[in-house]
Amino acid sequence: MVTTMSNTPAADQNNHIKDPRLARLISLWTVSEETQDSLQSCRTYEEYEDVVSRCALSCSSHTTDSFHRFYGMQRFIPAGILVKLALEVIYPMCRVDRGMFFELLAKALVKESPAEKAEREEYVYDRLKDHIKLNGRVTLYRGATSLNYKPTSAISYTLSREKAEWFKNRNQLFGGTDGVVIEKDFPLSKILWYTDCRKEQEVIVESPYLRRLINQAMISNNRPLREEKKLVC
Repeated sequence: MVTTMSNTPAADQNNHIKDPRLARLISLWTVSEETQDSLQSCRTYEEYEDVVSRCALSCSSHTTDSFHRFYGMQRFIPAGILVKLALEVIYPMCRVDRGMFFELLAKALVKESPAEKAEREEYVYDRLKDHIKLNGRVTLYRGATSLNYKPTSAISYTLSREKAEWFKNRNQLFGGTDGVVIEKDFPLSKILWYTDCRKEQEVIVESPYLRRLINQAMISNNRPLREEKKLVC
């Protein structure tokens, strides 16, 4: 894990660092006092989103710069807001460092208050209620190839088989082989978020890898592990 630096400019703190790429990353993890003040004065999700858009999304979204700037802002954002920003804004719109993103998301999910968690779950239910089957599960699809198969870590699915086919074909164009559409039923308890910001009917789920990170974060916070019912997916 990368520790967020203090507000002293990176060049002053790290004169011994010769690699300009590392100095660049440190500068992105550093949050200015002005940005801290802006975040600490926020009261609504929309206000936090505005600050993140100005201070994080102003960086390149084609590299991980926007994500790294957001990563540096995390300790100034309440957990419930952080989860929503991560899943609604950062993950769909920016290139992320997946390991750091999963770690950030797991810690934020553990720190959610009961009220924040209930609000998120109600939001998910309202968006997916027309797709919930009699057994309480939702059928989701994922277009995958050898480039992005990794079922134990995949968190992004869609309600649309057609959109999953599109992703399968697109990934084959970029060199992926063995294109396939994965169809899987998920219980609502494993669904973290729904967003249509890219018109993809995207559903974010709790993967086995993310669950392990959540369990680790719970242990770090001295919280008991949630009892998990064994469900056949």
